[in-house]
Amino acid sequence: MLLQVLIRIALLAASPRAASAWIVGNTDMRTDDGSIANYMSPVADFVNTASGPFNLTESVEDHRNSLANSVAQFGGTPAPGVSWRDELIPGYNGDPALSVRIYRPWPPRAHNDLPAVVYAHGGAWALSNVSVHNTQVTHLVKACHCVHVSVEYRLAPESKFPGAVRDVYAALVWTYEHASELNVRADAIGVGGDSSGGNLAVAAAIMALRAGAYPPVRFQALIYPAVTFLYDDPAFPSITEFAFLQTYGLDQMLYFRDLYFESPADYGDPLASPYYAEDSVLELLPPGLVVTAEFDTLRDEGTAWAAKMSELGIAMAAWRVMHLIHPFYIMRSIFPLEVSWVDAVYGETVNMLCGTA
Repeated sequence: MLLQVLIRIALLAASPRAASAWIVGNTDMRTDDGSIANYMSPVADFVNTASGPFNLTESVEDHRNSLANSVAQFGGTPAPGVSWRDELIPGYNGDPALSVRIYRPWPPRAHNDLPAVVYAHGGAWALSNVSVHNTQVTHLVKACHCVHVSVEYRLAPESKFPGAVRDVYAALVWTYEHASELNVRADAIGVGGDSSGGNLAVAAAIMALRAGAYPPVRFQALIYPAVTFLYDDPAFPSITEFAFLQTYGLDQMLYFRDLYFESPADYGDPLASPYYAEDSVLELLPPGLVVTAEFDTLRDEGTAWAAKMSELGIAMAAWRVMHLIHPFYIMRSIFPLEVSWVDAVYGETVNMLCGTA
């Protein structure tokens, strides 16, 4: 009940600052010289030990295997009471068919009016898949008792921008057009994603707006999302502040940007960097949720996105998890309290925005 009250306050707040809430520890434990690097080193060392520092000389396939192994070891176990199945769906406008994994809370409720989330997993546009993120999504399904359609979008470098965006949009259209078969509410379908998946989720919502609000998108639920590829923009100081991180610092961001794009000319495209889309488009986006981590290179991207939404009159609940870095959310067994809080906030917000809270 308290969490519901806090979320309502966050969604109704006039500014993103007022809408922010610190959900885990708020003590400033920096060293006397104010060095963020010294303060962060215990957490960063711990995560590096768990997942291994990112070696830029390894192959993409090695990075994929490393992420899969880390999540298998530290990602926890699937939530009980959730079933899933895979299905092949048509691609967008002649693109190749793609797979989606459809999750349902189990046992099913007697009525057929569940909301749905079209979910894009993280993994820097290049590394992950629906199976690696399977446990994470089951807990989100459990938290909001909603259907989730997790998208097996094409990865870089085999597929360049905007292939992944088109795949997520294809899944959004398919979910809407098959709402009756999926037993979900066609008026309560939203987008969600973590990290690069948050980027793809927002881009898919923008594609829907370009198509005449087809399909309608009810909400956006974003966990430490990326909203820009223009890394020298002073609007995002955390990119340089935490550039030294080996888990997801600036070197890694530049590496994945090179994998994802055919040309630097596309960096500022609104489907790549939605932060720079025209206000006349952004103001039509739905309300939602943004979760950030205090010591994350993507922190200020999420914060700036929530601020822009609020400035345009869109209700956004902005939450920050203190003392953690990217990608804490897929390390459930290491940070169980923090991840459980994210699950709860995600679930309550989605249900509130769909009128099912």
